[in-house]
Parts: sequence; C-alpha cells; structure tokens
Amino acid sequence: MSTRRQLALVVCTLVLLASCGIPVDGSPRAMPGQPGGQSAAGQQSSGDTQAFVYLVLDGHLVPSARDVSERTPIAVLRATAQPLSADEAARGLVSQVPKGTKVWSADQTGDVVDVDLSHEFENVIGSSRQQAIGQFVFTATELLGVNELQFTVSGNPVQVSSTYRGDVMRVTPCDFFSLLPTPDTGTDGLTIEAARHLDVRRRALMARCPASATSS
Repeated sequence: MSTRRQLALVVCTLVLLASCGIPVDGSPRAMPGQPGGQSAAGQQSSGDTQAFVYLVLDGHLVPSARDVSERTPIAVLRATAQPLSADEAARGLVSQVPKGTKVWSADQTGDVVDVDLSHEFENVIGSSRQQAIGQFVFTATELLGVNELQFTVSGNPVQVSSTYRGDVMRVTPCDFFSLLPTPDTGTDGLTIEAARHLDVRRRALMARCPASATSS
C-alpha cells in the first residue's frame, strides 16, 4: 500500500472515531461504578461510612464520629452500644449504655423507630438510664426521616423518662434537649468537627422544639 493511501486511511479512521464520540487521546478513564468513578446511585462503599453517635461528657450528651457499615437505624444504634475507643476514653468521653447491651432490632415505620434492646440494658437506672436512652435517641434522629423512638427490652415495652414530659412511651430529641451542653459549656473533649456539629444540632432543635423543652 502506498504512503498516500496509508495516510488517507488513517485520516478516515480518525474522522470516523470522532463522529462516534470516542476519545482518541489514549488516556485511561474511570468507568461509572468502578474504582475512581462515581456510581449512578452515588453510594459509598461498605466500611467507608461515618456517623455521629452520642456519648456523654461531663454529664452532657455530645457527638463523636464512628465508622459504621451503613447509615441505617440498626447500624448506627449498634455503633452507639459499642465500647469506647481508646481515643474517646482519652478525651474524657463515657457511655451510659451498659456493657454487653445488644441492639436486637431497630424497625422503622414512618418516622418512628422501634428499638429492642437486650436484658443488659436493665443494669442502668436513674439519670444514667436517661442519658443512655438519650444517646440512642440523638444518634438515630441524626438520620433523615427518623424523628421518634420507642423501646422494648427483650420484647417488653418500657417507659422512657423525658426531661420535660415525664414518663412516656415515645421520645424525640426534644425530650433530651436539656442534656446537651449549653453554648458556654466547655467542649475540650470534642474534636473540632464534633463541636461544630453539636452547635448546628443545638441550633436546629432550638428552632424546632417547644419552649418547655428548651427552657427546662
């Protein structure tokens, strides 16, 4: 084949590829849904998700970022029941959820999540029990579409002590608003990210909760 005919064939090939929208630069490109590209659903892969769970610092409920398998009620509540990490303990955080407590189920209907805990949860009473419930409530209601929780222990319904409504069967974060630190409370035990998140959460609840909750 003559050089002129070879050149003409190359030019025709390039024109054909360009008309089909196929890149001819030879650079590698990530495919949707593959590493380096974004899937159509935009979902994070397993093991690459974080959520704020609530722990206790100086008697107040505060957020702490933990890895979770997925952002669902059962996953974040089980993460809340896990023991403290070495870093959390070093920062002075504690958990009022009794050691060994398991979250058997967390079934959502509408904006309500029914939570069933193992019998170990009965090992906490009084104000510590209220804080432990508050940990679960604040953690779960971080999720979009979750507003209320009701609890059972080994299938038996339990009443929950609201800070301003007394004993009730269903609770929202407003029922534990007074357990959040006040704006002038020190947050030395929190990361910068957690402290900022706490401020945003508190402001949102101030605008949403009844005055009887935010003033108690």
